[in-house]
Amino acid sequence: MKLKHLIVILLSAGLFSHCSKDENSTSEPDIEGRTQIEEQKLELYFSYFGLGSSESDNWIIIHDENGKLVDFKKADYGKVLEFTALKDSIPNKISITEFHYFEGYEGNLSHRLFTYTDIEPGSSLYKPYNYSIPNNIGTFDLRIENIPGVYSHNISIEGGPINPKEVNIEGNLTSNTLVLSEIRLYENEEYVFSIYDKSGNHKYLLLESPVNESDLVFDYSEFKEFDDYFEIPMPPYSSMWLYSYGYAEDDPNYNFFGQTLSHYQSTDYPDTVRVGYLDKYKKFKTEFNVSLDGFTYNFIKTGNKVENIQVPSKPNYVLRDSSVYDLTFTTDLKLSSKNSTHTYDNGENIHTQWSVYSSANSFHKVGKLPEEVVSKYPNLNLDKLNILTVTLFTQGYTQQEIFDQLTSKEKKGDKTIESYLYIYL
Repeated sequence: MKLKHLIVILLSAGLFSHCSKDENSTSEPDIEGRTQIEEQKLELYFSYFGLGSSESDNWIIIHDENGKLVDFKKADYGKVLEFTALKDSIPNKISITEFHYFEGYEGNLSHRLFTYTDIEPGSSLYKPYNYSIPNNIGTFDLRIENIPGVYSHNISIEGGPINPKEVNIEGNLTSNTLVLSEIRLYENEEYVFSIYDKSGNHKYLLLESPVNESDLVFDYSEFKEFDDYFEIPMPPYSSMWLYSYGYAEDDPNYNFFGQTLSHYQSTDYPDTVRVGYLDKYKKFKTEFNVSLDGFTYNFIKTGNKVENIQVPSKPNYVLRDSSVYDLTFTTDLKLSSKNSTHTYDNGENIHTQWSVYSSANSFHKVGKLPEEVVSKYPNLNLDKLNILTVTLFTQGYTQQEIFDQLTSKEKKGDKTIESYLYIYL
């Protein structure tokens, strides 16, 4: 009996000892085991602030650089949406697609898609922005007499151009009177009024402190020459516009208007057009756009005044594949980025438009929407999309900078942006 009891005790001791070791190894893994577990933690690779409307459906779809679907979620208006994944499964670059569906009045259905390719993981997209609106304290009227024909005119405050309630031009071909009625009066704002006349003159008038309900009358001879001008010799064109803005700050945000100095557009200007600058401003933005034979050239310069613009000849460019998913082309232009737009309209109440913003390649790869999303919107008509426009940027911001600016709402620093637009419909 004593031998039996001893064997039982020894077996029991061994069993409890074995269980104790297993429990310790499960609850306290070795260093290598802990490292493997930590590496499997989810990482945030994209975040989005719900945009669109509380009355619309809003989706975010993410693909990798090859167009393979990574994830998709419905975005609740006004809420942050986060995308996480295991570190090793996050692509080197991602493509973000916003899809907004809205049912409007009288059964109108709108499908609006925006895709941004080649985006760095860890990026975010937060579009809401609170704009500062000056205090409107009334209106005033303005009358300018003895103008030798009006080509264009503009009145602005520091935040950009102002549209009067009514504009009338009186007189004959050689002597005009320009009447602007009910111009909104903003508190503590300085007004610049400029005119481009049919004799080729471009002048301005400074209104420092208009009074509510005042009726201001000036003769065109009271207008002043700008401190500096820049002229652009023009080839034959179908339409053009040319703007200049002044900024009082040393480092302004060019995402917003400055004080508008020159602001005009036309289809019948002379062979040379002018833009004016005032030395009182520290920085400037100049925008020039001209439609030529088969393409539109666009030029924007921020920082200093423009010294030279050469309107280019038609570049070599051929669209090879116009699909929204696999757009390809050939060109001799050296690109910094590009964008394209495809559209479908049934002529009645269904509209679909898809804009793709992509990097500096002669192609782009866009992934297809997940079937779970497409099946919810039977009028989406993605198979009926037609190419509308292609814009090729040869100078400007990188693809990542363009995407980041959607969140920051900032465009700062001296920059030249140059692009070529091709229209197909």
